[in-house]
Amino acid sequence: MTARIVEWAVVFYLFFGIMVVLLETLFFIFRKSISYNRQYCIRRLLPFITTAFMIVVYFLRKLNTGNRIIGETAIKAQKTLNSCLSIEKVSYIVGVYCAFVALFILHYILYYIIISKKITKSKEITQKYAGVIDKQDVTVCSWDKAKTPFCFGIINKKIVLPEGGAYGSSYVIHHELSHCENNDPLWMMISKFFLYILWLNPLAYYYYRQLKYSCEYACDERVTKQMSFEEKKIYANVILNNTPREQGMLFGEALVTEKTLKNRFKNILAKPIANSKKSLFIIVVTVLSVSALVAFAVAKKPAQMIKSVKVNYSSEEEVKDSVDYEEYIDGKWFRGQLQYGFTEEQKYGIKVANYTGVLYESE
Repeated sequence: MTARIVEWAVVFYLFFGIMVVLLETLFFIFRKSISYNRQYCIRRLLPFITTAFMIVVYFLRKLNTGNRIIGETAIKAQKTLNSCLSIEKVSYIVGVYCAFVALFILHYILYYIIISKKITKSKEITQKYAGVIDKQDVTVCSWDKAKTPFCFGIINKKIVLPEGGAYGSSYVIHHELSHCENNDPLWMMISKFFLYILWLNPLAYYYYRQLKYSCEYACDERVTKQMSFEEKKIYANVILNNTPREQGMLFGEALVTEKTLKNRFKNILAKPIANSKKSLFIIVVTVLSVSALVAFAVAKKPAQMIKSVKVNYSSEEEVKDSVDYEEYIDGKWFRGQLQYGFTEEQKYGIKVANYTGVLYESE
């Protein structure tokens, strides 16, 4: 079971990494024909694309299809892993990894609940912006702990402003309202959970950072779409004056570095990017083609089995660290090296050593 988990985790990490590199490369190539809003829409679907890929690979393995060369390579890699680490060590590593995932997610959920309760108790000032907000399901509140305006909530959406309001409030409200209408808090939460699942993958952090950037760029793009150049300059000034000088919140994360602010202002003041159907078509076809290729490559189910055996020793006899084992099943020989796990003391001077490992099909 542990070996199977490790195998699927490797496939999961591999495909996600390939998709991140592929998408960022395509976005760079078609940066003048794909809007930030469209880039954001594609990026936020990556967790679902990866999940769908794993489901497809699962059913392909059930059908026992795929590339035999890749399957044999996977078998060799697993043999190497099995020779370096015992099943017990791998199980320990997997357990620690999953514990960290659970810890990260639990911390996020608890923090979310705490912040939610504090925001709920904050002062509601929706009536002050009645002329700007036309949505009945969005409320505006003032919170003394907020360093910058942000949108919060999945069902009961709130626009949270720092105590005393925000500079250029009407522009700020329009910006945060755009986040609410686009369900950005929900998308960012899903991506955060996905980041925690892949917390050992450096590309997961890069993906999450790019998603945050594109989320803000896309929001700016939607808000300023009908603005004149002078209005865009005022809007950029509003963003600058509402940007905190430091970060420290899980929610309302702002892009506060000088480089990101410059890029953001450059995008705001630039001419809107016209989406090209041809570019979108090329991106979709490329992603689907690469996904199908990788799925076919890793879908070959390696001919293997997990085996546990017990070997009797006398009390004085030294227990071996590993034993070679073979078994004939359904007309096929399965051979492999089993690693020592633990010993059970028995009566009459006998002890039973338990061995576990992976057997591979052989001639």
